[in-house]
Amino acid sequence: MTIARLESLCAWVGFAVLALGWWASGSSAFRARPVPGDLLSPIIAVELMPVPTDPADLQKELGKILGALDSPRRAEMARITGRDNYFVIAYIALFVLLGLLLWREGWRVPAVLVALLGLGGGIFDLMENGAILTALAGHAVTPRPWAVWKWGLLFAAVGLLSFAYLRPVPPAVRRSIGRLAAVLSILSAIIGLGGIAFRVDPLIESGAQLLTTSLLVGWIYFATHAWLANGFLAALDRVGDHRWLRWLTNWPSDEADVPVDRDRKH
Repeated sequence: MTIARLESLCAWVGFAVLALGWWASGSSAFRARPVPGDLLSPIIAVELMPVPTDPADLQKELGKILGALDSPRRAEMARITGRDNYFVIAYIALFVLLGLLLWREGWRVPAVLVALLGLGGGIFDLMENGAILTALAGHAVTPRPWAVWKWGLLFAAVGLLSFAYLRPVPPAVRRSIGRLAAVLSILSAIIGLGGIAFRVDPLIESGAQLLTTSLLVGWIYFATHAWLANGFLAALDRVGDHRWLRWLTNWPSDEADVPVDRDRKH
């Protein structure tokens, strides 16, 4: 399979990952009530609930984030946790494809690591989802151990993805997009892994936000591999040549209606 074909597949699967991620995390049920503590996302707060010394403490912590057992916020958390399983399958496929792309480009060690780390992160994510549903049912189970492993593996995988964005592709615009995606990937890995190493949960959350942004910029990088193949101006020419826009580029000029004074002296 050619690199161009792999980039197209990465773009399509990356779009599915972004769409499913939005579907799995977007909910208006969490906007009216802030999350206690230093975290902003109720999903991250549930994932990183501390391991309790007393089983009753976990349900108290969960109650601070989501409310009582009959709270609609708990039902919404269960619903988006179920949706998250589809998102996990999609991003596992994306990391495997990105590993194949890196292998095809000659980055053999990063290729294997990206695929394995992405697969491992997805497996821990599914186990985390199971722990969240169990905790929502009232049991003293915390998803934190699985979440920490998940984020650690995904931060490492995204950091290694910077190799995929640093190819010396000819168009300067696309090369700049790749450099931006690489910087965001490395920052995500550094901040996120630092949060895990030093047990600073807000850093894990910040790293997760950067991870999402890096994947968005990475999707733009892969999605424009054909459109920007010959540079930005050539891409604009292709857009202008589209049949629905051709009338704009072929707009009649009014210069033909201006009489030319041949006897005018300059």
